[in-house]
Amino acid sequence: MRGAGTMATTMHDPAAVERARDKIPSKSEQVRLERARRALCEPIRVHILKALEGEQLSVTDLATLLRKPPEVASQHLRVLRELHIVEGTRHGRMVFYRLTERGRRQFASMLGDIGRHLRSGARQA
Repeated sequence: MRGAGTMATTMHDPAAVERARDKIPSKSEQVRLERARRALCEPIRVHILKALEGEQLSVTDLATLLRKPPEVASQHLRVLRELHIVEGTRHGRMVFYRLTERGRRQFASMLGDIGRHLRSGARQA
């Protein structure tokens, strides 16, 4: 009987193990995914990102859309801005936000990953 900390000495399918290993994110990708996960863990941020997919909106516009005070929308935008997912452009006293190209790619990728995960989970159930 092997101890709890020992590994098997032979692999059933070394090629399959290598293919699986290639799918595991690198350390830098893990950091990026964790940041994106934290950004998307708040449903209101997902709503903001969906709203900004094809639009450029001000804090006031987003607050109205979300039925939240502008301060709440602004705080969520700050988190997304710090992660370079959204950017703002000042027009007079107003700041209009849009998805950055990087943010657009990350958001689309995350939604795709979630969708694939949900579909594969549904097939296994």
